[in-house]
Amino acid sequence: MKIIYPAYGALGFALSVVGIPLFMYLPTFYASDVGINIATVGIILLVARSLDMLLDPLIGHISDHFGKRKPFMLAGSFALLIGYYFLIHPSFFPEVWLFVFSMIVYIGWSLISIPYMALSSEISSDYHEKTTLSSWREAMAIAGMISALLIPYGLNISDQHDATLESLYTLLLLSLPIALLLLLWKVPEIKNPIQTTPFIQGIKTIFKSNAAVLVGAYFPKNGCKKFHYLPQILRKRCKHFLNKSSTPCRPHPSMSSNTAAEMKYFWNLSHLHQTLMMLPLMV
Repeated sequence: MKIIYPAYGALGFALSVVGIPLFMYLPTFYASDVGINIATVGIILLVARSLDMLLDPLIGHISDHFGKRKPFMLAGSFALLIGYYFLIHPSFFPEVWLFVFSMIVYIGWSLISIPYMALSSEISSDYHEKTTLSSWREAMAIAGMISALLIPYGLNISDQHDATLESLYTLLLLSLPIALLLLLWKVPEIKNPIQTTPFIQGIKTIFKSNAAVLVGAYFPKNGCKKFHYLPQILRKRCKHFLNKSSTPCRPHPSMSSNTAAEMKYFWNLSHLHQTLMMLPLMV
């Protein structure tokens, strides 16, 4: 397992480049360099993120029933690299361009991240090994995010939005294929059977308190109690569950792709909440 840990965690580095660093620079790039009104950019990204949020449970459901994680991650990598490239090289109808290719980036990211998160619970049946795998994933994600944030300043291009986005794409282009090859080569296929849930039932569980607790469990140490940036309803659901149970706030050992999709759903919902709060400032 010691060899598997870094091979599994490396993909977290590459995926983090498509997170906060990209969308710190992308709206400004489309507003100042391309010429789209900043409020329009915000609305387009909001709609794209909302549609991605609705597709996440479906991706998890299909991945569970397909029974293999790696083909989804491979397909998602191609979609992510292609979508990212065209997203930062806009051509005609920039508003449509932004929407279409941000959707491709979101879907590609989901096709990788949902099976990727579920895979950590399927490689081993040992709880501590699963925790170590998740720790490697999150540590590498933090390292990737810090790298993506510092590189533009190290190259002295932080005030050049197009050059910054190009540097982030170069980082993704270098790190994603290497991380994916390591995962395909060193990380074994599923040992434990996938526990599937009917799609409609899975959708219903998203709005139950246990899904909110899973989001809190995704973060280290009392994540449920520190969700001050989530919408109030999620905090209430989380606290409601904790008040009724003495069970530690931690992921279920048999987390499926559907559960991973639920976690990503609430993560997306928190991002939507932040975007909605910022929209009045954009007008």
